[in-house]
Amino acid sequence: VHTVWNEYSRPEFGVEERDQFNRHAESTKRIRAACDALRSPILVHLLHKCLQYGNYINQGTAMSKAVGFKFSSLPAILSARGKQKNASNLRLVDLLAQFVEFDTIALEGVISTLQSAKSITLNDIEAALKELNSSVRRLKEQLNGRAVDDASLLEAYQPFLELNGRAIDDASLLEAYQPFLESARARGSGLLADVQGLRDVETSLQAFLCANTMKLEEIINITTDALTMLSTSIKERAVVKLRSSSVSMTIPRQTAGRERYAMHRRSLQPNRLNVETMRQMFLEAA
Repeated sequence: VHTVWNEYSRPEFGVEERDQFNRHAESTKRIRAACDALRSPILVHLLHKCLQYGNYINQGTAMSKAVGFKFSSLPAILSARGKQKNASNLRLVDLLAQFVEFDTIALEGVISTLQSAKSITLNDIEAALKELNSSVRRLKEQLNGRAVDDASLLEAYQPFLELNGRAIDDASLLEAYQPFLESARARGSGLLADVQGLRDVETSLQAFLCANTMKLEEIINITTDALTMLSTSIKERAVVKLRSSSVSMTIPRQTAGRERYAMHRRSLQPNRLNVETMRQMFLEAA
């Protein structure tokens, strides 16, 4: 079993620790940005439309007046397909992509922010920070308690001390590492406080999203998958619409001037179905 000195008694220790602190600081920054994204209007809009369309589809049943749904069921709700033959390939997310307006630029921005935090867990960051803080604390204790006349210790640090222009006296070793130790201790404590703050945000989001006791990483993963599903469906609908528009524009038209311009504008707009047709589509998709 290696001792703390065998593992860490080299000048590179400070550089390695700083790199680890920097990585964990970046991770907490990404998670906090993801937490902000989880309250974005685009997600709230999607959840509201899922509830609204669900109540419409289920009208006449006990589920027609739902006031919410479990957040964990969001992907399943979006993936729900119609039971009739002519709607077997139509999902709720496809209906939303076709009939509901979404800010696609904001949508892609939220997805990007969530994806950058998708592989990060608070438990891992917290455990790593505690271990780092423990290592720094053990190093400081041994620096304070180790006999300065220990030949092997002074020999190990002699190149480092001489490189920094320090004479090897009783205080040199501790003085050499004192700035790093104090900085590491302060930074480690600060990052742990940030993690605790994110725990509080996690609790708040659980209530906000009806996510019960879901972990923050689970909420991020489910939201990323759901929004990616919506984005994909919107892009597929846009391709279909573009192809349809291209075909319609190849048909010769005996129009001119303002009349031709008006028809061209109308060709780019989605066909508006009557209420009864839309209702039938929703019922078939139930």
